[in-house]
Amino acid sequence: MPTIMTTGITITTIITATTMITVIPTDLHSPALLQMAQVVSPAFPVGSFSYSGGIEAAVARRMIRGPEELQGWLGTVLETGGLWTDAVLMAAAYRDENVADLALALIPAAPRRQEALETGQALVRHACQLWPVTVAEAAYPVALGQLGKAMDWPLVPLLQLHLQAQLSNMVINATRVMALGQARTQGMISDLSEQVLEVASKAATSTVDDLGGFAPLADVAAQSHETLGTRIFRS
Repeated sequence: MPTIMTTGITITTIITATTMITVIPTDLHSPALLQMAQVVSPAFPVGSFSYSGGIEAAVARRMIRGPEELQGWLGTVLETGGLWTDAVLMAAAYRDENVADLALALIPAAPRRQEALETGQALVRHACQLWPVTVAEAAYPVALGQLGKAMDWPLVPLLQLHLQAQLSNMVINATRVMALGQARTQGMISDLSEQVLEVASKAATSTVDDLGGFAPLADVAAQSHETLGTRIFRS
């Protein structure tokens, strides 16, 4: 079982009979781990609290009517929707592939495009002030992939933390537009954790040919958000 040292994190690579690769960080005393957690944290000033990712419109139009439907919605977005697309693009950007224009072209709604651009710009601006790196402005997943490469952060843990943070933000913001208790929201995040790990591992070895999915209701909700009469969020 080979072991690779990357930025102070010990990476154990397990190759199975089906050639799937699982990468597990085993050193918790690493600046890189804390830096990655800091960047994807809600406390990092990219303005993620102001975007619902279409959930506000989905609740208003009764596409989501309760906790079970919300969890199913999140699982679909993670597996075959926007979060899967973002993870593939993030991995491609980490490999120095030029996917900035592709990332914008794949966004199905104007509010989501604005979200990706503005959060990506904020990420680059603040990260480049914190650390001695240069990263081009791009949509958020592309910018995060480029930043991860520039900082020499391991890709799989970065994908895992990113996906977990995105789901957490969506769940937390959902509590502002529907009746959800704190314990129930944390349970949703916990229930989706295995799926997060699977999607992150799959995305890390993906190519742009793996882009694509099927989450039409999420796209429709994102497109219809700007037509809501009363809005709390920007997407």
